[in-house]
Amino acid sequence: MTFDLATGRRFPTKEDLFQWARDSGSRPIVYTPDFELRLQTGPILVEVKHAELIARAPQILAYPGILARYGFRLVILDDRVLHDAFVRNIRALTMAWTYSPGRSEIANLQAESCDCVSLGALRDRGYPDALVLGCLARGHLTCDVQRERITKNTLVRTVVDKPSHLMELPLDACCTS
Repeated sequence: MTFDLATGRRFPTKEDLFQWARDSGSRPIVYTPDFELRLQTGPILVEVKHAELIARAPQILAYPGILARYGFRLVILDDRVLHDAFVRNIRALTMAWTYSPGRSEIANLQAESCDCVSLGALRDRGYPDALVLGCLARGHLTCDVQRERITKNTLVRTVVDKPSHLMELPLDACCTS
């Protein structure tokens, strides 16, 4: 999803926003949040920025107020709040969401990962990364996305009960001074 901060209009993609701008002659202020959290209290948009990037472009700090005028909630989290590994993993899984595995692919992969198995071992068995990451993104499989970046050594297993790796934010990264 992408926003025009000048009007508060929400678009499914940047291309849709640019097409609207061409058709209407508008000059949009384009903004795409990193994530959308769907909570019981409603959706929250999340922007994750390194503190140095915020210092270089402090106008980002005005975005929550701008979007609030249009009825959207945005929080900005910096590297002092979320671990780098978590942010990178969630970004990778967000991109992997585009791969929609079939039922038989899901069943076969879940059968292979009833016990923990490394991503590298699944690769060796012929399962492509797009399938494994797509299953992780859609909650069919789970792994630790909080502490380490997803690599060939990452242990993957079939989800039992709920895909908690997609439901928990590691907010313990905050440092106390």
